[in-house]
Amino acid sequence: MRSDYPLVLSFEMHCDLKGQQKILNILEAELKDQIYVLPPDYHTLPYYPSPETLRRKFLIKSKGTVPKKNTTDLFTSQLKQSFTDPDLTDLSPDCDEPFKDLSAISREFYREVKLPEITDTTSKLDMTSKILPDQSSPINTQQTVVVENRITFNPLAQNTAFAENRLTFQPNTQRLDTNNGIMNTQQRVEIYTLQTQSSRVETEDVKITEDGKKKKKSHKVKSYDELAKYYAMFGSKLKFEPTRSIWEICSLGEEKIKTLTKSNARKLVDFCKKYFVRAYPAGSRIDSSNYDPVKAWAAGAQMVALNYQTPDEPMLLNWAKFAANGGTGYVLKPEYLTSAALTNKSLQLCPHEFTNPKLKIRIKIISGQQFQFEENVSTSDIIDPYVEVKVKGLDVDETMNQIYKTHTIKNNGFNPVWSDQEKSCEVEFTLIAPELATLVVKVFDADLTKRSKLAWYAIEVPHLAEGYRVFPMLNSRFDQITHSYLFVHIQIERLDG
Repeated sequence: MRSDYPLVLSFEMHCDLKGQQKILNILEAELKDQIYVLPPDYHTLPYYPSPETLRRKFLIKSKGTVPKKNTTDLFTSQLKQSFTDPDLTDLSPDCDEPFKDLSAISREFYREVKLPEITDTTSKLDMTSKILPDQSSPINTQQTVVVENRITFNPLAQNTAFAENRLTFQPNTQRLDTNNGIMNTQQRVEIYTLQTQSSRVETEDVKITEDGKKKKKSHKVKSYDELAKYYAMFGSKLKFEPTRSIWEICSLGEEKIKTLTKSNARKLVDFCKKYFVRAYPAGSRIDSSNYDPVKAWAAGAQMVALNYQTPDEPMLLNWAKFAANGGTGYVLKPEYLTSAALTNKSLQLCPHEFTNPKLKIRIKIISGQQFQFEENVSTSDIIDPYVEVKVKGLDVDETMNQIYKTHTIKNNGFNPVWSDQEKSCEVEFTLIAPELATLVVKVFDADLTKRSKLAWYAIEVPHLAEGYRVFPMLNSRFDQITHSYLFVHIQIERLDG
């Protein structure tokens, strides 16, 4: 690894319990001491721990819910689906708490109901098995027995191994009316109900509704608690509410980001100052193209996912974002997009509401050297280079600053000169949010039939320096082209005093 700062592992879980057990074994064998787990005071922390405090740690992100702060077992309530230890036969009859091996969610529900009396000789497994109908019972194994005001019981299929069962709770307000000896209706019966549910991956099933219509039903993957205890980020939906946990992260598609920045930009920006947001490309991009990541960065999103297999302009912007930090994967957001803005009124700003220009940049394109076609281009043409310069940033900055294009130098890709005593190729950009802007420079070959990109480069505006500068040009793989440079002169004027 190139950095000591934490690496986030995002789990999109489609494995069954056995597969998750294998994942757990690998993690514990290779990374156990380096995996970050929730601290005991996790529910009292105002902000997520900083990268500095998480050095040399792996953070595991997965779908689920954050453990409740009063849970006896901190980690076993992390996921929405309750889950019991598969080996139910190992339950000890002298446990302090009945069904102690259940997940925390299950135990919490169990505490809320009135427990049946348990003697010293009554095992937990027996307690459950007493409510199972025998073969002579008039109740079919597919029927549901309803208990007063509490829980419905779906009897187990015959000869079903307990090790394959999962606990479920189904509240119901109906009343049990039967005198077959299975249950006494004169007392409130509180029961743990067992339902045969094998572990499933995301699949579709067909359910027959009361009106006879078929309805597709999706099954969620059951989660293994021993693996879930290592989760430190929990995927959830976007909700602008104060009760949200700092341990949650929501994923927003590119269209959702665009919609929110237009309709509710300040709310989204303020949300990202405290909570995690991940942006990702639209599913309709079947060609693996990319969206403009600057829009998500300007909203404060901490993670902006791109299709790395496509070397397009958005990926160039991504390269420029982290180039100043050596490509280590962590850069500090502008101060008004950080948590410091939550307590400092002078920083409580929304970039989408900016109207006053802050910076003016003048760039003079002087000359270049060693421009050539890329390796995958087969041609005998002599290069006729020209340069395009533009700014990527907020919509207002892009609209206000048009793309600048130099004139073409005929038959000279070796050492073309654009500015001399007779000509001067200069462009001026005025920026409202320069801290979110990136300067993009591209060199093309002027051809009557097609436009071939020879080289490109991008640098964030805050990292620009005044004076005569040399831009090291890159190929489509973002590798520096040997001896290929663009010689420029830069002037920077601050307009905000």
